[in-house]
Amino acid sequence: MKPTLFLFTFAFVLLSASFVQAQSPALQKNTQWLEKMLNTLVKEDNKKSGEKETKPDFKFTNCQMAMNVVTDNKEDNFSMGFHLNWLLKDVTKVSYKKEKDGNYTLMLNVPPDKMKMDMGFGNDNSISGSFNMKDEKGNKKDDDNTSLSLSTKDEKLVQEMVRKFEESIKLCKGS
Repeated sequence: MKPTLFLFTFAFVLLSASFVQAQSPALQKNTQWLEKMLNTLVKEDNKKSGEKETKPDFKFTNCQMAMNVVTDNKEDNFSMGFHLNWLLKDVTKVSYKKEKDGNYTLMLNVPPDKMKMDMGFGNDNSISGSFNMKDEKGNKKDDDNTSLSLSTKDEKLVQEMVRKFEESIKLCKGS
């Protein structure tokens, strides 16, 4: 009985390992493509405030997504930046909407307690943690969106981004 159980367990481990390895190339291909698209298309529009445009930097490491934003104000000798990251398996929904100017906004629903943040300012000051959003009455907000403004009017490209995000999320939830 024990040898049969051992063989069954060994076979299961081998099959699981080959399944995870089979997923890796698809996940890697998707996240490389998403990283390239996000780094090309996402920018923060500061034209209204007259500030210099901020360009976030996106990076995927296996099933983790990270966004870094650094603002340097050379005139005031002050810098500020923040780093956000979350696991793709924690993304509950991916959607998009068309803006008035014809460009699109990509929305990732990530529960705030699953999102990690590190914010630095000045030379040696920083705060970090995960935060739960509450409204002025202390009630938990339903808005768990991370909205990314995309500089594209190509809806098919945005739909492909959503598809690759959803596929990557499924792969990460399965591993």
